[in-house]
Amino acid sequence: MYPINKIPISYEHNGWCGSNFYLLPHQGWKIHVSATIQNYQTVLNHVAFLSQKLKFSFKYASSISLINSLLDIHGSRINGGKLITIYPQNKEHCSRLLYDLYRFLKNFSGPIVLTDAQFKGTTNISYRYGLFVATEEKNYLYCNGKKYLDKKEPYFLLPPFIDTDPFAKDALDPIKPNTLWDNISLDYAIQFSLGDNMK
Repeated sequence: MYPINKIPISYEHNGWCGSNFYLLPHQGWKIHVSATIQNYQTVLNHVAFLSQKLKFSFKYASSISLINSLLDIHGSRINGGKLITIYPQNKEHCSRLLYDLYRFLKNFSGPIVLTDAQFKGTTNISYRYGLFVATEEKNYLYCNGKKYLDKKEPYFLLPPFIDTDPFAKDALDPIKPNTLWDNISLDYAIQFSLGDNMK
């Protein structure tokens, strides 16, 4: 799948296409945009248009097999829904882009990205702090001369060197747990699924 808007493609690899307007930092705040099979082409066109206008770097799933795997209800809880990844240059740039994307994409649906914080109550725009380019040999975040594993869990998790979420005031409030479950202990899960977010 490719955007109708003409954008410079910097690379194409393993079902991903990337468009870079600047050298990517090693790490930072990044934005994920999710979509459904039905609206992905339109969402991608909007992001491509904004990228051309605002000159930000991003990558997107371009093969239908990769798109299907990212939207599969039995797929990875770490990567599920991450159809488009946007790479801001810094925290301030990330804040501006979140609001710009919100203006254009807030009315589209998409699965919730479990590793991220959702922006302004949307299901399709989210963010997290992490590596921009991860490999098996290079999977660490750095701060003040120390290295930290870029730990990914199926919930929003800040790295140890970041005390507070700078975008928290615009993040979706966490769901309050139902107290009826307090007296129930869970031994194990038979199966994990992304199904509730894939409607």
